[in-house]
Amino acid sequence: QQTPAAKLTLVLGAFNKCASQVHLTVDSVSISASVINITGSTSSRDNTLKLFDNLRANNLDILQQRLDSKAGLDVFSISVMPKK
Repeated sequence: QQTPAAKLTLVLGAFNKCASQVHLTVDSVSISASVINITGSTSSRDNTLKLFDNLRANNLDILQQRLDSKAGLDVFSISVMPKK
């Protein structure tokens, strides 16, 4: 079981590797004992999928996802957890 700080470090590291390429905006990150909930947006659905691929490549499993288009942005809400 990882500490909240370790989970946050993992998520922020994954974001930093692709944020500028996918035009990432993070609205919120909440960390519980079992999952990390993230809401935000990218500039397109393709970029959201690239973000998801990057999260998976950085040892995070996506447990749930909700996608929507709003005001020219691709809006997402996901639940992730570190891979075991």
